[in-house]
Amino acid sequence: MLRTFFRRAKLNGFAGASPAKRPETGVGGVMLKMLKRVGIALLGLVLLVCAGVSAYWFWGDGPRGDRAFVARTYDEAIALYDKELARGYWWDSYRLHMLLRRGFSHGELNQDAEAATDYDAALVIRPDSPEVHTLRGQQHVNVLEWEAALREYDTALTLDPTNNYLRARRAWIFDQTLDVDRAIEAYRALRQVEPNQEYYYKREAYNLARKGETAKAAEVIAAIPVYGSYDVNALVGRAIAYDYFSMSGLGMPDYERALRISPRSALVLSSRGITYGAMNKHKLAMDDYNRAIEIEPTSRHIFYSRGREQYMAGDYRAALADMRFAVSEVPFGPYSLIWIHLAETWLGEVDMKAFETNLTKLDDEDWPRPINEYLLGKIDETSLRKAAIEKASPADVIDHLCEVDYYLGALALAKGNKRTALPLIRKAAKTCPPGYVELWAARRNLRAMGE
Repeated sequence: MLRTFFRRAKLNGFAGASPAKRPETGVGGVMLKMLKRVGIALLGLVLLVCAGVSAYWFWGDGPRGDRAFVARTYDEAIALYDKELARGYWWDSYRLHMLLRRGFSHGELNQDAEAATDYDAALVIRPDSPEVHTLRGQQHVNVLEWEAALREYDTALTLDPTNNYLRARRAWIFDQTLDVDRAIEAYRALRQVEPNQEYYYKREAYNLARKGETAKAAEVIAAIPVYGSYDVNALVGRAIAYDYFSMSGLGMPDYERALRISPRSALVLSSRGITYGAMNKHKLAMDDYNRAIEIEPTSRHIFYSRGREQYMAGDYRAALADMRFAVSEVPFGPYSLIWIHLAETWLGEVDMKAFETNLTKLDDEDWPRPINEYLLGKIDETSLRKAAIEKASPADVIDHLCEVDYYLGALALAKGNKRTALPLIRKAAKTCPPGYVELWAARRNLRAMGE
């Protein structure tokens, strides 16, 4: 019997085992085995789910759409979100995420109807979301639906009363629609809440100037805060602001104070050069530009500004040299190409090939690209004027047409056609908004022509 006992014990794993290491017998042992099997099964299931989730977040259409969205390949993002949303089984928060990103992508591709559809679907999911109302408002702005945009921003503000970004968007709409009184009120309220934001002071002053209240505009500019004794940038910003209202001389004390703080500041000197140019003080402007270039001899920005000043003074050869240097690596914006073309026209050295090559290096902006295309001979004046008012706010229409009038007049003048040039330049001098370079240039052209 002992032999039989020990044989069974060995088969069952008991032989030589300490009591602490012996497994439970009977019902407990069976339960323990079952629990082990269930645990292994659960672990396998968890690993399988984790592998599936990992695979989805790497290969799934939604996450791939997110990566395309971040990379700004919006066509690809839209196609991937289309596939994922068509499946229809996602929870609302993820559907909302995809709808907002697909809507934004449509907007970036000027697919306005599709963008509006996505934002409306997002509002069905989250009608209490200030973010969704803000995006829907922005889409209304994209198609110039100003009142609808204001309604969305107002709703978003009701949901998020402390959101100053929304207040600023409302003020901007008043700006763009030439609702001057409401713009003044909105910007004044904003600067009370955020007194450090120079932009709000400037826009309030700008709208006061639109009403002809230049003295009040100057008071608002004077109120721009300058914190500390060494805030050179703030002093320069405030000094330049006076230029927008043809009150450039009022900014001179700020320039002088800034130069006492930083006597070798190319920023201060070049900015004061711009102001002297606006005041038609060419020699003083050139002195400041030259000193600034001695300090920063590779600054493309300063060379461009000096070149434009030399153009306005009639020194087209020097102007062309400076502005060509400014665009030698990357074009200094689309306007720089316009001024170069005008200087070349005066000298009879128009280089259309370089013009077109430089234009291809720039982003395809809605404006002033049509002016560039007109100068290249790709569109006529009728098409140019049509482009100036298409998809433009009331304020932008004024700005665009002012520029069209000035540059067409300046081109005619450069070609020796004073009879065509004079009415256009006169019109620009009357219609260009305060602070526009074209306004200063038109006034200087008229002085040079004896007016």
